[in-house]
Amino acid sequence: MSTCERCKATGLDKGMTLCDPCLREIGAALQELEKQGVDLLDPDDPANPY
Repeated sequence: MSTCERCKATGLDKGMTLCDPCLREIGAALQELEKQGVDLLDPDDPANPY
C-alpha cells in the first residue's frame, strides 16, 4: 500500500502517488484554468502558472 504525496492518506493501490479526492481537486483546478483560457501546454503563455 502507498501513501498520498499530497494529503498523506494511506491505503492507495501500489504505484499510486495521489488519492482519488486529491486527483479530483487537481483535475478541477486544471479544468478551471483551461476555461479561463490558459494553455497549460504552452510554456510561453503569460497566464500559465507553471
